Amino acid sequence: MTPFLLFASCEIVFVWPSAIYAQITELSPDAYPALVITLAFIAFLLGYLIFNRVLGYHSAMPGIFLNNGLTLTYPRKVYFFTIAAFALFLCAAGLYLYQGIPPFIKAVTGLIRGKNPQDMISLMSEARKYITKAHYFGGAYRGQGLIREVMSIGWPYLFALSALICCKTKKLNWAALSCILFAGLFIFIAGDGTRAPFLWSLIYLVIVASLVIKLNWRSMTGVIAALFVCLTLISVASPKLYSVLGKKGAVATAGKNLADRIFLGNGLDNIYVMEFIRSGKLQYRGGNVHLQKALNSIPGIQSGTPFSRELNQLIHPGKKSTSYSSMTYIGTIYVDFGLLGVIIVYFLLGVMIAFSELIIFTRKKSLTELPLLAFAVIYLGRMSFSGPIGFGSSFIAVYACYLMIKFLLEVQYAALSPIKKEALEC
Repeated sequence: MTPFLLFASCEIVFVWPSAIYAQITELSPDAYPALVITLAFIAFLLGYLIFNRVLGYHSAMPGIFLNNGLTLTYPRKVYFFTIAAFALFLCAAGLYLYQGIPPFIKAVTGLIRGKNPQDMISLMSEARKYITKAHYFGGAYRGQGLIREVMSIGWPYLFALSALICCKTKKLNWAALSCILFAGLFIFIAGDGTRAPFLWSLIYLVIVASLVIKLNWRSMTGVIAALFVCLTLISVASPKLYSVLGKKGAVATAGKNLADRIFLGNGLDNIYVMEFIRSGKLQYRGGNVHLQKALNSIPGIQSGTPFSRELNQLIHPGKKSTSYSSMTYIGTIYVDFGLLGVIIVYFLLGVMIAFSELIIFTRKKSLTELPLLAFAVIYLGRMSFSGPIGFGSSFIAVYACYLMIKFLLEVQYAALSPIKKEALEC
C-alpha cells in the first residue's frame, strides 16, 4: 500500500460520490463540482507521473522493498522493556485525558450491568463533546488534541513493533504482549466513542502488514469487511444510530446512515462550500482557512472558530449543537483559492507524493523504522482530508514518538556489557 494508492482511494471513496449525488439530487444545479473534482484529480495524476519520470522512480521499487528482509537491530529484551515503558506512559496520558476510565468503556460496562441504555449513550455523548470540542466552546484545555494525537500514534506504533517481533520470532510471549497492546489500542483510542481514529489505526496496521507481506485481493476483501463490522459495532453506541435500533427497518436505516457517513459525509461539505461561494453566501478567504488550520495544529492554540463550525451554521441556520461540517482538503483549497488554486495545489500534491515514495521505498528496512514509514504512508494518503498542514503536524508527533522509542532502546542497549549483549542476542 503506497501513498499514491491510499490518496487516490480516499479521493474515490470520500470525494467523488458527493459530486455525483449532488448532481442527481440537484443539490448542485449543474456539473460544476464534478468538473472541479475531475480537474483536481487530473492535476494530481500529472504531478505524480511527471515527477516520477524526473526522479527516476519505477513501479518495481515497492516490490523490491517488500522482499527485503527485516532484521532486529536490538536484543528482544531491550524491545520488550522499551515497549512496556512507553505503554505505561500512554496509559497514564489516557487516564489523564479521560479523567479515569474512558467513557466508551463506562457505557459498555453499564449496558452489561443492565443500566438504562439511553443514559449510557447520553453519558458517552456528553463526555465525547467535552473531550474533543470543549476547549472551543469555553471549556478547559488540558492538551486534548495533543494527547489524543500521541495516543493515536503511540498505541499502533507499539502494537506494530510487537506484532512484527512476534512474526519474526514466533514466540508466544510476544503474541500475548501484542494482544495486550491491541486491547490498549482499542480502549484508549476508541475510548471517547469516536469511530474514525480507531478505524484509521486499523488501516495503519494493514499498511504495516503490506510492507512485510504481500496482500492479495482475498485478504483485502476480508480487511474491508472487518473494518465495516468494527464501524458498525462502535456506531451502535452513537446517539444517532442508537435512536433507530428496535424500530421497523432498523437494519436498512442503520446501513443507509453508515453509507451516507462514509461516502457523503465530508464530500457533501465540499459541494456546499462551492455552491455557497457561487451564490455569494461565502467569499474566498485568500488563505485564511489554511492559516487557521496551521495555527490550530499548534498545541494550546485555538485561532478563532474553526471554518468547519461556520460552515455547519451556514448549512443549518439556528442549530445550537457543537457539530462541525468538515470538508476534505479540496474544499479547503477551494474556499481559499478557487478553481485555479485547486488545480495548482493538487498538481503539487502529486509532486509531493512522487518524491515521498522515492524516499520511502529506497530506505533500508529496519524493525524500528518500519512503523515510522507506515505512518508516512498513511499521513501522505490522508492529505486528501487534511492537506500538507495535516501531514506536517501529525508527522512531527510521529517522529517525536519514534525518537522517544529510539532513545529508550539506545539507552538500554548502551547500558549492557559486551558479554550481556552477546548473550541477549543469542
